[in-house]
Amino acid sequence: MFYFTKHNHLLITVFFLSTTAIAAEQKMIIGFHEKIASPHRELINNHGGVIQREYDLIPAIVATLPESALSELGTHPLIAYIEENATITIIEPPAGSAIIYSPGVFTADTSQNEYDRSWGVKHIGAKAAHQQGITGKGVKIAVIDTGIDFHHEELDDNYRGGYNFIDESTPPLDDSYNSHGTNVAGIIAAEKNGTGVVGVAPEASLYSLKVLDERGSGSVDSVIAALQWSIDNDMDIANISIQGGHTEAFEAACKAAHESGLLIIAAAGNTYGARTSYPATYSSVVSVTGTDAYDQRGDFAPIDTEIELSAPGVLVPSTAIDGAYGTLSGTSQAAPHAAGTAALIMSEAAHYPAISGLDINEDTRTKLQLSTRELGLTGKDDIYGYGLVSAELPATIIDKVTCTGNTVTVEGKGFGRYLKNENLPVALTDTGTAEKCGIENWTTSKIIADCGLDASGSVKVTSVFGSAESACISSPSTPARPKWWLIESWWSSWH
Repeated sequence: MFYFTKHNHLLITVFFLSTTAIAAEQKMIIGFHEKIASPHRELINNHGGVIQREYDLIPAIVATLPESALSELGTHPLIAYIEENATITIIEPPAGSAIIYSPGVFTADTSQNEYDRSWGVKHIGAKAAHQQGITGKGVKIAVIDTGIDFHHEELDDNYRGGYNFIDESTPPLDDSYNSHGTNVAGIIAAEKNGTGVVGVAPEASLYSLKVLDERGSGSVDSVIAALQWSIDNDMDIANISIQGGHTEAFEAACKAAHESGLLIIAAAGNTYGARTSYPATYSSVVSVTGTDAYDQRGDFAPIDTEIELSAPGVLVPSTAIDGAYGTLSGTSQAAPHAAGTAALIMSEAAHYPAISGLDINEDTRTKLQLSTRELGLTGKDDIYGYGLVSAELPATIIDKVTCTGNTVTVEGKGFGRYLKNENLPVALTDTGTAEKCGIENWTTSKIIADCGLDASGSVKVTSVFGSAESACISSPSTPARPKWWLIESWWSSWH
């Protein structure tokens, strides 16, 4: 393997030589400092390269290059890095977890309905959202995987198209040995049709971006192309239940896609207690680990500070190729539960106040964090992240409000998770002076703020729960109190 990269004008050249002969030509990804133009193409062509793919998402070209050109190109001032087109694969499920059922066998137990069979969907509370008419309708989700069996009766109405990056002459149909992409798609958006299974967002739009072959293998250049396709075709969410090693191009592409508004949700990897895999490790990507029906960490799951969310991932029933059903285990099954929940939030975005300064993808990401159910240590931990994804978001209830001097305290529940970010997704403003009160403490059940001794007595709360403005109420025995019970919650609209 050859890898060239430059940092602060220092060239680092690393050679990894195997005992086998290195091919005369290699498929490489060449990253440039600036947007691709004629000089960049000419540079590759003049060194005997054959350009195979060019990106707009990042300034990079995929090309086959003769071995003799690598060293010279690695020192060229136009080039930022040269790296091999790394292999990416499905995240292999634990042995024994892949079970396939015919439709007749899968639905033979008439005492179970589609929610009972879809234990993960039921476990995170998606049924309550569906009963309120919140189904993910209008949200576009790219499934970057082995393809989708879009002829399946559970998926055909929600399938909207896609692209096959393995064989551009054929549709992006799932031909994998374990129905990996079809299983993921069913967890996200299997139709609510009274049979089989149901997805977290049963009316979301599915797009199949096939980057892995029937063996579950592919290369990073196809995944980058799929991310670019997602941006070009206005996808809202991309689910990536695949893994590979770190490359500069992969990280840059995820970052650029995120900055373009795409919410990228990825499986954390089946690393059995080791660190998360890529791309889930990147800060631009939501990393999701897997749990069982008792909210315990799956044996396959990683342990790492990069874990952001938990979701069902053990023996998860879903759709399979050729119209069948089946179960798989792993973080690959956990990620689509989070992707579906994100679709529910996005589909009702008009009813949920946006967090100031955040684009919808980062806004949705924060709301996913805020709505989790605590599983491990208080706050974020290395096993469960912020906690279990929840599609059944709790209503905000105010139990008690007190004002003592310049301090305002409100107690209740459903206030969300304190994330310890610099920009808290909650603000209290004195409407008379237009000055913000200083939030001293914020938990799921209490907000304490300092509004100053010169406060006007009228306040406005703005948060992910909604906003409300009211004046303090005077009484002979207590200081003025704001009408906190008038606060509306974006969560409460789910009930």
